[in-house]
Amino acid sequence: MGVIIETSEEGAIDYARLTAADGRGEEYTNKRLKFLEDEQNRIRRESSRKLFEEAQKKGAIAKAHEADIWGDLRTRVPSDLYPSQLVLGKGLRLFDYDGACDAGLFVSSRFRDLVEEFDPDVHDFCPVEVVNHEGKPLGTHYFCRFLRPINAIRVEGSKHVSQVMEDDPRGDLSRLSLSDLSQFSVYADRIAGFGGWRDMRSPRDNFVAEALWTRMQEVGLTVGAYVHFDEY
Repeated sequence: MGVIIETSEEGAIDYARLTAADGRGEEYTNKRLKFLEDEQNRIRRESSRKLFEEAQKKGAIAKAHEADIWGDLRTRVPSDLYPSQLVLGKGLRLFDYDGACDAGLFVSSRFRDLVEEFDPDVHDFCPVEVVNHEGKPLGTHYFCRFLRPINAIRVEGSKHVSQVMEDDPRGDLSRLSLSDLSQFSVYADRIAGFGGWRDMRSPRDNFVAEALWTRMQEVGLTVGAYVHFDEY
């Protein structure tokens, strides 16, 4: 049984416990979102054009639903879209996996090293220096972006999860309708051997396999909140 890692309760209360030293945390986030939106649009246009050209050569009709709409989930973010230094608020602690940063998902080197054991050179980790409120260095940490998209969620085995369009020509690749009550079940054979991923139809969540979760517990990583999912 793996987990979906979420922002800690403490982090949810103190959203900006970690702030960009130059005071531009929100600006970095907005630029990064714009970059990823542009990447998504570019990938979709290029995929659609390729489908059209190939169909034209064959004298066939292009099937628009076969265009790649998930390519942006494999995109690495340029380092200049992240701050180079973060400041931890007075009296607050660092988590090994922390969403309470005004500039993006933030993880420790210990978390990064464990993920790399399972998924070497797969995910995006951008280094950032962290200091306390007095400017004392707290070491190098990382902004994290999981880059392995997998179609792994079993709709029939999940709760409060359904396809947005029941007769979508994409079949089991159609988008999912989710809620705060959603509970996931995933195909065990589709995630075999992987440590972490995002589901193609639920890209906001970071999934961590049981083996990686076990290692995280063994070394005592602090991740705050998490939700279990089943594997079948």
